Amino acid sequence: MLFRFRLAHAPKGLLLPLMAIGFTAGSVALAIYVNVALGIVALLISGFFGFHFVRLFVNTIKSHVRLTNDELICKTPMGKESRIAWSNITHAGSYRSFEGEKDLFVYAEGDDRLLAIPDQYENIDQLEAEIADRISVDLLSLEGAESEDLSDLLREIVAPEEEIIDDD
Repeated sequence: MLFRFRLAHAPKGLLLPLMAIGFTAGSVALAIYVNVALGIVALLISGFFGFHFVRLFVNTIKSHVRLTNDELICKTPMGKESRIAWSNITHAGSYRSFEGEKDLFVYAEGDDRLLAIPDQYENIDQLEAEIADRISVDLLSLEGAESEDLSDLLREIVAPEEEIIDDD
């Protein structure tokens, strides 16, 4: 089953190509109205960043989560593919940040691999149900305080304070 990124649920993503266009237009205006050499330097710099902004935008649109019988496959906005076998997942569930944003997560303790899936993907509730059906552990529901992120909360669950060895 395939779950794709939805731009409608993350309209801020449109800022990346708009910033690339704005920087390029500003560089051209700088070359025309101020100084050609300075404008060319600015155009080269804005072209470099614009290329990376647009590439990130395209990779974000192409990102997806795919479920197979054997594993969860996540194509990230950075263009990389992460795979975690269902049998390796030791913790999974949902995480709500202090700001109210919700992510699904799966964690394979043996490999120390964490995948966080933001709610900008289509049918996120169905994805959560599919994950719950395929793993052998109960889903967790975590909520972060102002200074806590998902990795901090998972660290408390995986290695409670009394188990952490202090080298001092």
